[in-house]
Formats: sequence, structure tokens, C-alpha cells
Amino acid sequence: MTSDQTVGGSSPSGRTPDPRHDETPARGPQSPERNGSSMSAKPSNSHPTAVATWLSELRATRRSPRTIQTYQYATDGFLAWLSDERPVCADSAEMGQRVIPAGSAERPIPVESAEIGQPDADRLLSVTKREATAYVAWLTATYRPGGNECRVRSLRCFYNWAIAEGEYTGVNPFARLMPQGEDKVMAVPSDDDVAAMLKRAKDGPSRRDLAVLQILIRTGCRKGEIAALTIDDLDFDNRLISFRVSKTRARVVPMHDDVVVALGRWMRSRSDRDGLWNSTAPYDLVDTIVVRASEGLWRAHALRRYFAVNWMQRGGSEASLIRLCGWKDGTMLRHYIAARADEIADDEYRRLMD
Repeated sequence: MTSDQTVGGSSPSGRTPDPRHDETPARGPQSPERNGSSMSAKPSNSHPTAVATWLSELRATRRSPRTIQTYQYATDGFLAWLSDERPVCADSAEMGQRVIPAGSAERPIPVESAEIGQPDADRLLSVTKREATAYVAWLTATYRPGGNECRVRSLRCFYNWAIAEGEYTGVNPFARLMPQGEDKVMAVPSDDDVAAMLKRAKDGPSRRDLAVLQILIRTGCRKGEIAALTIDDLDFDNRLISFRVSKTRARVVPMHDDVVVALGRWMRSRSDRDGLWNSTAPYDLVDTIVVRASEGLWRAHALRRYFAVNWMQRGGSEASLIRLCGWKDGTMLRHYIAARADEIADDEYRRLMD
């Protein structure tokens, strides 16, 4: 019964409401159909209640927006896969799924933009180990291992939470599951590449380019970390830079002399607007600077790999590098130095044994 109907089925004006003049806004092709006796409503939220609660708790504990976005992306992708009614089997070859070529820009379709329908609100809470295994097999056949590991770890975190909250009964369906396959070895700029980039930036029209490059090369910071830098994060007296890991936590690293000089020159010439980098889009700016200085050969993250390799080749310890780069363990370190692993081992052998 709608608000403009009486018990007798008439409107306050005494006229029987005409369904053709219903003022309820149309909800598109997926709107529930009126059949005169029942109505099946589609949930208005794009996440199951459990996921929405989990994400809210993460925000309440001040987890970084980037982390929450990663978790949300993982659950969206899994829900899209579940709602597409793919066959449940452990062999990805039997699933009839095409493999997306390496380097493709295509990604899993988030639930809110998929045309495959909204899954039931409790669908994630009824997932079986067999379904989880099939999903991991599909990921292995479809995407690169690095991104797959992140998706599976995120889903494992969700189910750990759901079990602790009593939302999911049984063993974590993603426990001991990990996508297989060899990850792509990422190229690392050479010393000559980096020297050429610094020279182009130094000869360029803006002192900002050289300051950005020196920070990337000398600290190994992430693109998002340098983009988020403010003047308050720079301590020239003690030669320290604070990279904001979250709203309440920062990673403090030493400031190399080359960084001090380049930053000083930039800050004396910059205008007092749009943050440290005089840009309303500093995240994109960082990549633009690196691409321009390298003549299109490299992007910002390649300099993080360069920092890690350079550190190890100079005899630096893994423990210190893990701390400086803000990693929890050595997993990413091994991934970063894979392209130069033999060279690093050979240099260390000769330094210690010759």
C-alpha cells in the first residue's frame, strides 16, 4: 500500500490511482516489475552487509584509504565472478574463461558497474572451499601473479574477520590458497639511465622536476607518498623526510644532500599555492616528470626498484632496506631485485671472498 492509497484502494481525492501516473521514479531496466501481487526488490547497496560492515570497521581503525580501496576491489571482483555463474571446478581450463593478454588494461568488473545482476547480500558468507579454489584457478589463468596475490590476501583478510565476528562458520575458504605461476621480472633503470634523467631535469625549465627525481632516486618512496608530501613533512635541520603511511603514522627517512640542494632551489622559486608541488594533481605530476625526463622509457615506480637494487649492490642490509621502503617483510624486495639478483650475488661474493 502506498502513502497516497486508503484502505479501500482509493486516493485521498477519491480517485483510484492510475499505475501509468505513478510518481515513483523509474529505476531502469533492472527495476523490480510490478505484477499486482508481489515485488522483488534489489538491494540498494553495492556490497553485502558483511563487507560494508568490515570496510566501515577498517575506516574506524584509520586504515589508509588506499588499503580499503584494495580490499573493496577484491570483494567486488569476487562477487562479480560468483554472480556470473561460472562452473565450479578446480581446473581453470574447464571454466571456459578466456585469458586476458599480459599488459591488457582490462580488469575485473566491479559489482556496481556489472550488468550481471546484484548477488544476494549474504552470497560471500556461503562460499565453499571449492568455489574459492575455482576462483583462484581462474585468476591464475587470467591475470598476472602479483595482482592475484593481492586479491587473494584481501579476501583471506575478509574471511578472517567474518569468522571472528561469527558471520562465517568453518575454515577460511582462502586459507593456504595462492595463485600459481611465475611473476614477470620487472626491468630496472641502469645508472646511465638515471644519470641521463637527472641531466635532462637539471637542464629543464623547472627546478621542480629535479627535486621530484632526487627524492624518488634517493629515498625509493612510492609515487603516492611523494605526491602527498607537504612542507611540514620536510625537516631540513635534521635532514629528514616524513612520508605519510596513514593519517596517524609516518615513515621517516634520511634526506640526502642532493635532495636538500634540489628541494631548496625549488622551494625558493615556487609560488605559495597548490601545495608543495604547485599542482592540483600531484599524483599524475610525478609520473609526468619521470616520463618526460626518461623520454618515455620509465615511470615513477621504476625508480623505487632502482633504489632497492642500488642499495643491495652497495652492500646495504636487507633489514635496513625493508625499513626504508616501508615493507613488512622481504617479499617485495625479492620481487624488485629479481632482474639483478645474479649480479648482486656475484658482487657480494667478490666483496666478501676475494
